[in-house]
Amino acid sequence: MPTQFDVVQALKDTGFLSQEQLAAYFGATRDTLPQERWFLWYRGALWDARRFHKGSHRRHAELRAEVYCRLVPVLQSWTTQWSMDDPFRPDALLTLANQPGIIALEVDTGSESADDWRDKLARYHSAPENCRMLVAAQGQSVRLDNLARLLEHESPVSWLLMPWDGIREDMGWEWQEPAAPISPIAARPAVDRVICYVLGEMPIPVSTALAGLAQQRFRQTGLERKHGQDIIYLVHR
Repeated sequence: MPTQFDVVQALKDTGFLSQEQLAAYFGATRDTLPQERWFLWYRGALWDARRFHKGSHRRHAELRAEVYCRLVPVLQSWTTQWSMDDPFRPDALLTLANQPGIIALEVDTGSESADDWRDKLARYHSAPENCRMLVAAQGQSVRLDNLARLLEHESPVSWLLMPWDGIREDMGWEWQEPAAPISPIAARPAVDRVICYVLGEMPIPVSTALAGLAQQRFRQTGLERKHGQDIIYLVHR
């Protein structure tokens, strides 16, 4: 059984532990917790007071902490602190003793739309080269099936989607291959069609787009077909 010192480290890493998690994973209760000035007890859970934010996004925090607790026996590193300038900001970035490379954790509580997920996946174009994505999801089978289809077609990195309560240190890690990259459309447009390129949210000249694609500075992330027009969306690699 982990010691109370592990509670301190877990709270530093996750920012949140429910009373159920404290009991199940650390054998601790509110009365047996070590005394730390930055501990905050709020509505049946222990929070890092420095990252409390009025208790917002509790379910998200709880699911992220649950993944941490379930993997802690093989956990080697865990990072959740990013600056607002970082384009790549997963829910956690971790390494495990029984898995090579870096794993980016994404917690899905069922509240994010498909467009929210597409925005999230676009940021994975700037993920470290050896990074894979673990998605811990809450929801019914329809939600998980829809999310799996989206990841299959649009994830730029290898991924694994798991119901949150199926995650454990000795589970099978059956990583799925990233989506095939979208081939750039030829420079010569089809008859009566116009090709436009958008980098981020700004239209750019065709010559700039083609040069960036040829030099592998840009990556194509989407294609929107309108009447007489193809809009190709790009991001920086």
